[in-house]
Amino acid sequence: MNLFWSTILLAMLLIISSGLGVEVVSCITIPEHICHEKIYTNKCQPKKCTQKCSTKPSGKGTCRGNICECKYYCKQPPK
Repeated sequence: MNLFWSTILLAMLLIISSGLGVEVVSCITIPEHICHEKIYTNKCQPKKCTQKCSTKPSGKGTCRGNICECKYYCKQPPK
C-alpha cells in the first residue's frame, strides 16, 4: 500500500513540476491595432516570411503566392 501512494505522489510531483517551467503569456489584441504589410518576392518561403515578420511586435507571416503578408501589432491604429 505504501508503494502505491509513493507512486501517486511521485506522479503528481512530476506533473506539477513540468508545468512550472512553462510560461504562459496571453494578451488581448485590439483588432483596430493590427497592421498589415505585404512583402513582394520572387518566391515566398514560409520560414523566411515568418522570420521577417517576427521582428515586428506580435508579428505573424503567411505566404500567398509570391507575397509574404505580415500582420503585426501597431500602437496607433492604421489610417
